[in-house]
Amino acid sequence: LLQHKRPGNGLAVCRHLRHGGVYLRHGDSDPYEKIWGEFILENILTTSERAVNGFVAKEVYDGKTATIAPGSLIEWPVEQQVPLFTILGDGPAKCGIKLTETMLMIPNKSIFGIIFPNEHGYVSCKRCPRENCSNRRAAYEAGSVMSSF
Repeated sequence: LLQHKRPGNGLAVCRHLRHGGVYLRHGDSDPYEKIWGEFILENILTTSERAVNGFVAKEVYDGKTATIAPGSLIEWPVEQQVPLFTILGDGPAKCGIKLTETMLMIPNKSIFGIIFPNEHGYVSCKRCPRENCSNRRAAYEAGSVMSSF
């Protein structure tokens, strides 16, 4: 976990899960092993994300928070990860995170975005038109991002 706090500008949080002791074989391995391994890693990452969000809500902002990430909204394309990585300096590299030219993060079980105070009930899912999203937390509402605040 890397936190970079800039006074008056909120908190940028970079968190990821390395495969560590979990070995996922490829090629001749049992396909069920890979499926279960990915399932386990995804659940560990989701649980870790909730824990970080809960910690930041309680210890940093003393209340409700929301998250947003480049690529999660039409108005904020995934290419905008580059300026955020720049703001964090060598922090992502120290955590073992690399951003590729195609905007994928390595390791693949990485999450990148901004956690901010949220007294108005903002949920980025309300601004995302993507249908059938397994992570959807709210129904899509067409309109401006700023109308959510």
